[in-house]
Amino acid sequence: MSLITLFLPQEESAELKYMKKKFAEVDANFDKVFNRLSEIKNVIQETALKNQFSDYESKIVILSHKLQSLLNAPTNVVDEYKASFIEAKKSSYDDAASVIFNGMIGKSQGFQYDIPQVAMMYTKNHRRRVQQIMSGGLSLILQGVKVELTYLSLTGRNHSYETKKKEWEERINEVLERMKQIDQQVVSKQDEQAKIDSVDLMSEYKDKSNAALADKMYSMLTEKYDWKLWFVVVYDPLHGADKHWVWYCGGFHKFRHHGKNIAVSSTEKDRSPLLRSCAETELPKTKTRMSHIGANADALPKDTYMGLKVDAKDVVSTYFPPEYKDCTAPGHGAILISGHPEFRGLPERYVVKDNNWYKLYVFQ
Repeated sequence: MSLITLFLPQEESAELKYMKKKFAEVDANFDKVFNRLSEIKNVIQETALKNQFSDYESKIVILSHKLQSLLNAPTNVVDEYKASFIEAKKSSYDDAASVIFNGMIGKSQGFQYDIPQVAMMYTKNHRRRVQQIMSGGLSLILQGVKVELTYLSLTGRNHSYETKKKEWEERINEVLERMKQIDQQVVSKQDEQAKIDSVDLMSEYKDKSNAALADKMYSMLTEKYDWKLWFVVVYDPLHGADKHWVWYCGGFHKFRHHGKNIAVSSTEKDRSPLLRSCAETELPKTKTRMSHIGANADALPKDTYMGLKVDAKDVVSTYFPPEYKDCTAPGHGAILISGHPEFRGLPERYVVKDNNWYKLYVFQ
């Protein structure tokens, strides 16, 4: 990221015009994020951290307002506003941007807490909220940099100005690199955290219907982990491979927990969608009923007795259409209709068909 929009003029005679132009460019990029700074405090439950962050945030915000007043001041009162800004910076700034910087990159100097790590913990690895919090921290730093560089320019400290300008360019790049690393960490925790979140919902919805839990779980997963496509199956606490058999990729299962079973699958958004016409044709033809009988029935394989159902495991492992086996179809399975299964996903991404005793499904 270039900091050219933060570079201030060395000639004080042209400073106000130039600063207005360049600061407007910064604000155009960061105002929305700056307005979300309260998100940081909202997710931080530790009183000490909230108080510490609020203290330095206030210093930067107050001086930013004074700076804006200076930039907007009529010509006849510019000197008065300039003196007020300089005095406030000298007396109350306390190197606030550097303190927030240390908090953003995880250094202990000045700030006692690692802001991104705290954000991960208190949002339970919610990627979008962590990104917003980190962007809010970066925006706060940028506001502080504006204050610092303006102060040095107004006081004619040209050498210090150039040194500080270079220092902050390097620091901002360091913050951006840390933000990328944290984002990668959050993504890497998706599988573990999504299961924790879903199991928590099973507890919360233990007295609700399968449909209610499926609705809530699908909504939660698609909102929190929105870089993936999700498929959720919720059904009664069936036990045994003769009654249910589910296959999932990019997901997890939890059986017989608070009176329910769940199977969750996910796939990348750019994956080729399901060919629905094929699935709608093939699933009803999948073998679920034993089909032969005769005088030598005792010598025939178990699955040849007329009128008896094929175990769910065999339906999926042996008789399922080959194009939907393994992770070719990230979610597929056979569940007894009597288990009252509920399915949630993008309609164009899955097919569910009744086949004798079973609900057969494919998600792709």
